[in-house]
Amino acid sequence: MLTKPWYIVEDVQKIFKSKVGTRYEAYLSTENLRKIGFRKTNTIIYSNRYRSLIECLDKNDWAGNTFYVQDELWENPQIYAALQKQAAKFEIVEYLPQKFIRLAYLKRNGIHKKNLNAFIEEVCRRVQDDAYFTLKFLRDQGYEFPLDDLGFDDTFYYSILKQGKKIQGRKVAGTYLLRKSKQDVTLSDFIEFLVSQVRSIDIFDLSELIAVQYGIALAPSYIRTLASGSQMYYDSISEKIYLDYDEYFEEV
Repeated sequence: MLTKPWYIVEDVQKIFKSKVGTRYEAYLSTENLRKIGFRKTNTIIYSNRYRSLIECLDKNDWAGNTFYVQDELWENPQIYAALQKQAAKFEIVEYLPQKFIRLAYLKRNGIHKKNLNAFIEEVCRRVQDDAYFTLKFLRDQGYEFPLDDLGFDDTFYYSILKQGKKIQGRKVAGTYLLRKSKQDVTLSDFIEFLVSQVRSIDIFDLSELIAVQYGIALAPSYIRTLASGSQMYYDSISEKIYLDYDEYFEEV
């Protein structure tokens, strides 16, 4: 009845229902599944020929030089944590959303773990502490990525950089926003970082600056909301953001 190495629980429910009717749930107990050679997690059923679900996936769907993680697997906390653990050791690198390439394959193309670590160190040397940046920001400053000739998507570089102990990151409006810091990336802090460099700025000019320099599209109305929830001060008459109320008071 079950011929594949793993299944989503809902799919097995449909198979059993088609075979035995409405009483199918009685056949889906852990003990019954064990009898036919399967183990059950909250969302996945997999063959007991494998010691773990991750081994099952590694030896089947993820066995190639590159592999794709389906949505139903990506949303599984156990699987996601296992992938992140492998990525932290550079055993795999995410090169497109939910698509991974193995370091073993990169090595055959002359790219080793030391090259990935050197990339992180080079970026850290170029960026000031606590500064925010994007890959576009670095390129516009003249930085040539050492692996650019491989033609990878920016996801590849972000996947490498976020493994650095001094670099944090998150995806914002389709662009990877990074920060050289041990503190998390937050949009309100990003706005404050930019405003701190000029003390005050027109909200529309700030929106344009973020788009041009960082490649991130943030609407002025959203920036206003971010500023309003922080120590920054927004003046609705001049439509300017100030670093704080004291800065506003000095200007007016």
